[in-house]
Amino acid sequence: MKIVEDLKSETIEAVAKSNIDSESKIISDATKSHTNFKKLFKEHQSQVIDPKDIGKVLPWVHIE
Repeated sequence: MKIVEDLKSETIEAVAKSNIDSESKIISDATKSHTNFKKLFKEHQSQVIDPKDIGKVLPWVHIE
């Protein structure tokens, strides 16, 4: 887990590139901040997630 200062794609991509192997398969929500993940990682699956289901689909996300 990493805390990021903002949700700009440049910020998130920099953190992701420095902490995730490029051969990884990534599953995320469909935020626009992740639009370049397909270029950065072996596989990227994104999906729109109902806010009430985030904890079920992406456990430990958005927890402070």
